[in-house]
Amino acid sequence: MYHLIGGRGRLGHALAPRWAAQGVRLLPREVYANWWKDGSSAAIASYFSLHARPRDTVCVLAGVLDPAMPEIDHERVNFALPLQVIDGALAAGLRVMTFGTIMERLVSRPNRYIASKARLAQAVGERAARGDDVQHLRIHTLYGGGAPAPFMFLGQMLEALRERRPFAMSSGRQLREYHHADDDARAIEVIAGRPIAGVIEVNHGAPLSLNELATGVFAGLGCERLLHVGALPDPIEDNYGAEFARPAFLEGLDFRDTVAGVVRELSAQLSSSKVTIALRT
Repeated sequence: MYHLIGGRGRLGHALAPRWAAQGVRLLPREVYANWWKDGSSAAIASYFSLHARPRDTVCVLAGVLDPAMPEIDHERVNFALPLQVIDGALAAGLRVMTFGTIMERLVSRPNRYIASKARLAQAVGERAARGDDVQHLRIHTLYGGGAPAPFMFLGQMLEALRERRPFAMSSGRQLREYHHADDDARAIEVIAGRPIAGVIEVNHGAPLSLNELATGVFAGLGCERLLHVGALPDPIEDNYGAEFARPAFLEGLDFRDTVAGVVRELSAQLSSSKVTIALRT
């Protein structure tokens, strides 16, 4: 059985149906709201001793993504909470899966979000090296299952498209992998069924530049005139060259084409807002 902490987000909504046959529990927020506090592991162990069975999996999906949020929020939710859950759940005989970002190993001056996830990855890696049944999944940028967050690149594009206003961006040389949440849910299902521990990268191995993505999206929606590439300076700290190979155990999975997938998702969001677009197929 799978116990999802923070399971009402994008990835939780994609995972829950895939694990329905084995059994899924979405923990109410009031249950785990204070589990970040020091010494919570005993209460966590007691909780799972009552509500879980040995070898169940606890997925810590709760997270603060916006780097503009206070550092204390990132520290509590992205770092302290998973560590307390690991201690408590392992004591109850469960395995634990935490989630981070591929950017953990790419930037030397990380923002608050990336820094908190990098610390978590290091801690989980150390626990796994000692033989604990823990996994930390480094995922790429997710889309699908609802509107993108306003502070994300896709969210900013969506807002410009919705308001029919120019979208200014950098040169777009930055490389990214965009993954539909449903595709990553299938990949995570594979990983959860394998006896592997430690830090695991969920790569599909087909990166593209933000320029390629934005150009494809605005063209696909018939809004090329709104896109202004090079209007903003390039960020100093970003991924301008690193690409990631798909793990061998994910070779059999199909990941949808990024541009086509993002166009469909943003088109659906615009349609729900009653914004008329000229979708090009």
